[in-house]
Amino acid sequence: MSTNSDRLRRITYKSPYGPGVLVWRGELLIAHGLPGSKVADNLFSSFTLITSKHESSSARISSAGLDSDIPRTTAEKKLVRQLENYFAGKKTAFDLRKIPIDRTGWKLFQSRVADALAAVRYGTTISYAELAMVAGHPRASRAVGNCMAANPYPVIIPCHRVVRSDGSLGKFSAGRGWKARLLSLEGLPFSE
Repeated sequence: MSTNSDRLRRITYKSPYGPGVLVWRGELLIAHGLPGSKVADNLFSSFTLITSKHESSSARISSAGLDSDIPRTTAEKKLVRQLENYFAGKKTAFDLRKIPIDRTGWKLFQSRVADALAAVRYGTTISYAELAMVAGHPRASRAVGNCMAANPYPVIIPCHRVVRSDGSLGKFSAGRGWKARLLSLEGLPFSE
C-alpha cells in the first residue's frame, strides 16, 4: 500500500535557462534536472515508485498525479533558493550534510566520491584522477567518471567541476555544452 512518504513531488525553480526540476520522495531529494534540459522535462518517466515491499508501479507519473510543486519544507525552500542564486551567477555552496539526498543503493565508493567532490569549491576544478585520490581510491579514475555520469544531482554534487587530467573539458551527462556553461557561470570559461 502506498504512503505519503512514497509519493513523488516535483518542485520547479526559475533560472535564466528555463525551469529546473527537483524530485522529492518524502523528505529525501531523489533527483535534480538541469534547467530547460530534456531531463527536467521528462524526469518522472524513469522513476519506479515502490508502493510496498511486494508491489511496484512503473507507470509514467505525470505532474497531475503529484503533490503541488510549491516547496513546503525548510530544506526544499532553501535548496530552491540556492539553485536560483546559483543560476543567477551568485557564488553558492551546496553542503551535502544539510541537503537530504537519497543515497539508497549507493556503494561506499559512490558516497566517498560524492563527499570528496562536494568539497571542490565554486570556481575551481579537479581531475578525475585527483578526485579518485581524494576519495581514497587513487587507481579508480575511470570508476570516478562512471559515478559522475550517473550523478542524479548535477550542480548540487558538482560533477561539472571534474575535468580531464590534461585540463580539457571531458564528458558530462547533460552534454558538453551544459558543462561549459556551468563552468563559465562560475568564472571558468571553457569552449564546447
